[in-house]
Amino acid sequence: MDRIPQAVLTCLEANDDETRTEGLDALVARHGGPACQAILQAMAGLHLEAEPALAAWTAIRALKSEMSQGLGRPVSLHTAVCEHLLSGQPGLKSPMLVESELYQRLMRDSRLDGLTGLLNRQCFDEALAREVARARRHDKELALCLLDLDDFKAINDTCGHQAGDQVLREVASAILAEKREEDTAGRYGGEELVLVLPETGEADALCLAERIRRQVAAIALATDGHQLQVTVSGGVAALPPPLTSATELIRLADLALADAKAAGKNRVLGAGDSLDHRRRHHRVPYAGPLRVRSLDRRERRAVAPRGRDISMGGVLFETKSALAPGSRIQLTIPIDRDLPLVVVGTVLRAEEAAPDWYAIAASFVKMDRTVKTAIARYMQQHRDQPVLGTDEARLH
Repeated sequence: MDRIPQAVLTCLEANDDETRTEGLDALVARHGGPACQAILQAMAGLHLEAEPALAAWTAIRALKSEMSQGLGRPVSLHTAVCEHLLSGQPGLKSPMLVESELYQRLMRDSRLDGLTGLLNRQCFDEALAREVARARRHDKELALCLLDLDDFKAINDTCGHQAGDQVLREVASAILAEKREEDTAGRYGGEELVLVLPETGEADALCLAERIRRQVAAIALATDGHQLQVTVSGGVAALPPPLTSATELIRLADLALADAKAAGKNRVLGAGDSLDHRRRHHRVPYAGPLRVRSLDRRERRAVAPRGRDISMGGVLFETKSALAPGSRIQLTIPIDRDLPLVVVGTVLRAEEAAPDWYAIAASFVKMDRTVKTAIARYMQQHRDQPVLGTDEARLH
């Protein structure tokens, strides 16, 4: 739960009205409109913008003083809120007060993932966007750690989904035990969990991710006669530049995670380490057929290239038709004969490789987990084969 709403709820739980009101006044003095928004939402279920909320709170406080003087006895804050809702708040048809404990429970249930207790995807995305904006505005570091349970499908298939749920809860507990108060943890997808770390560089984020990895590896679970060995792989990326958005932060963390999986799982890689590993190690030959279709609106043509090598980040191929750097393409890669992989990519570079042939380097920008898994499997099967070509022809 955000800090301001939680602070409001703490004030509202005070036993006497004077202490309650003074605490809320102090929050308003410190945080202004956002504190007023939280107060009105907690006390009356009102959703107002910051400026109208500040005006409403000011009116409620004035009304409380006026009513107390007129009656010759203290009037509670809740009475003043009721009077304001009934007489001074336009557009309300059925005003009501909200019991604070119920409000707290509703807020918690609407924000948290019911299984792990971490933020749900929507709330995490909102928190990440806020943290990225704050880091850019104040020129601060910001790191993101993406963790994915290894072989989670096998746990569900072998031991059942209840065992899988227990594993997820245990891993979430390990994350919550290691994170700082200012860090935000969420469930990003099925077995993907994520942390955003304000004012943290990649090196420190890697240390935290490694502590979590070791904690998870030490988890001992037994169910229906099965001893479960739980491990996670992780990818870490960090601001500041060249990253400029939450989307880019997640993309690089996801690439690092994919490289950690391809390198053998149960490990954590940073985006910088991941790029270095991909340059030096995680690039394997691929001489099979490819089908490439330009997605440029002005030129939706298909070319028939021949592959040279492939990595988790992209592919290098040769074709007789030059493609403009920056253009979007759709690649069909028949690594799996039964289900050819279809990936959207961006052309990074086009160089003349031989008379009438061009070497095209393209990075993957859109692929689902099935595609990532198939490429990682292919790379593991061919990782010992030498890659032909010069450094200048490399993908990255």
